[in-house]
Amino acid sequence: MEPSVLFAQTLDKKLSALTSAAKDIKHLTTIAELYKHFATTVVREITRGVRARRDAVRRLPLIYLMDSIVKCIKEPYTSLFAGHVVSLFLSTYNLASSEIKRKMVHLLKTWENKNNRLYVDQARAIRAKIGYPQFNKRKPSAHAHAAAAASQQPKQKKRNRQSRLSSKVEEFLQDLERMVAQRNR
Repeated sequence: MEPSVLFAQTLDKKLSALTSAAKDIKHLTTIAELYKHFATTVVREITRGVRARRDAVRRLPLIYLMDSIVKCIKEPYTSLFAGHVVSLFLSTYNLASSEIKRKMVHLLKTWENKNNRLYVDQARAIRAKIGYPQFNKRKPSAHAHAAAAASQQPKQKKRNRQSRLSSKVEEFLQDLERMVAQRNR
């Protein structure tokens, strides 16, 4: 079996268990960075995962993951996700409760932030579809607050978090190796 197929199966297993927990998203972002050579597989599995979920609560973590991967790694992911951003966002937004919509609007604001300028054209298209006004003054989102707080944590806490992240990456690699071993039997 092809390595990309095994990688996709292992990734799909991890995506199906994904929550909005920052540590889970960071773990999968690290996997995406380590396996950039499978970027098309990562994008395909995330977009497929969003479309397969019937409710916005289950879709939102995948939208956050896409956002994290693009903001942390940038290319090739920014280009690969660009054609999917509007449809994934809008299809999720249309299923969302007011609470989830609020979270999604916060995320959308970060895409037009003058310091980020991520998906400006896509954000404008989304804003026009949902009838949301242009974002002139940006209040930091919970995600931005978390990033700012994380950058100010003591070094020991960062080392502990990096150690836990390394163990999650190791777990992913072990899952991948087990699947390869099972396929070779």
